[in-house]
Amino acid sequence: DYYGSIFWDCEIFVFPLFASVLPEIARNLLGYRLATLDGARRKAQRFGYRGAFFAWQSQESGDDQCDLFVFDNPFTGEKLRAYFCDEQIHISGDIAHAARQYVAASGDKAFWVQGGAELLAEIARFYVSRATEGSDGKLHLTSVLGPDEYHERVDDNAYTNWLARASAEWALEALAEMESMDSLAHAEMTARIGLDEQEVRVIREFGNRLFVPEPDPRTMLIEQFAGYHGLKHEPVAETRARLAHPDLHPGGELGPYQETQNIKQADVVMLLYLFRHAFSPEVKRANWRHYEPRTAHDSSLSPMAYSLVAADIGLMDWAHKYFLYTSHIDLESYGPHWNLGVHAASLGGAWLSAVHGMAQLSLEPHGLKFRQWPRLPKEWSRLAFRVEWHGTAVVVDVRQHEL
Repeated sequence: DYYGSIFWDCEIFVFPLFASVLPEIARNLLGYRLATLDGARRKAQRFGYRGAFFAWQSQESGDDQCDLFVFDNPFTGEKLRAYFCDEQIHISGDIAHAARQYVAASGDKAFWVQGGAELLAEIARFYVSRATEGSDGKLHLTSVLGPDEYHERVDDNAYTNWLARASAEWALEALAEMESMDSLAHAEMTARIGLDEQEVRVIREFGNRLFVPEPDPRTMLIEQFAGYHGLKHEPVAETRARLAHPDLHPGGELGPYQETQNIKQADVVMLLYLFRHAFSPEVKRANWRHYEPRTAHDSSLSPMAYSLVAADIGLMDWAHKYFLYTSHIDLESYGPHWNLGVHAASLGGAWLSAVHGMAQLSLEPHGLKFRQWPRLPKEWSRLAFRVEWHGTAVVVDVRQHEL
């Protein structure tokens, strides 16, 4: 992604394009994660967990290159503790999501036998070991950092918990697929990693017991993490203006964001995209309208999610505005890193905004699906693109009133 390392940008923002257009490259990207699985196991052990805790900043071996002390205090010069490496546990679920997306789009179920089922089993195993039981009898994922990197050490981040539960479900599905396709390979793999029937039942139980934030029945809002709604609400510009020094990390204990509802980038709205099938238009609309004015968009990864979900709920002026932001980020030189290369994740997000958002296309295991009639911004007369589903090339041509 950048600085010679691979981040979650790969699986969530760049990978879907390759899964839909060049599946052989998508398979290679997953091959990288298979090759670094031992590094993910080592990281899990380092922090006292089991399974595969993938590197936040990954290179050749899969061992995390991210330091625990990333920032400097501009007033004292001392190193400041950061929580990217040890608390952004959603990285493993992001990889599980990509694996499932690849098989759905390509039909390559052999991937489960060729390491994919083992990958997902180890990810599920990690989340099970990372959870703790609360006084409510539910399992919880505490002290985490979600996509919004300005709120550290929070409990039950909605994005993370939804992904963790789904990762357990996907692991069970992948294991069952592998066993039906090659029972001997399945038996060898489960014996090699020590996965027995009792642990499979624990993984299944984890999916049922994990606390997963749901929309409030009255407001339809999903709380980004436990206690988020109790934080101070103020305009983003006011929070940004309270940054004590331009070189100070805006998040964390010394930054001004931690005490407010204002966030760095799409978090709940990112969840609404990844699990868009699970939420009604009313829930999407309520959360989009709630979180949009509270989002600083201090990451190039943020505008895509707001564009795509806006298209889902028919806010086409907003969908177009954020599409232009994500697609023009290098042309307009937004942000401080414009001269170090292109923002690949942002450009992947532009494709997602157009294809998954405007065109409403989804590549499912049983075929191509339009979630609803495509919605083009009034500035567009036509949107055309090519995808590949299970080895068949398909050209989609969308006009304002014709598909």
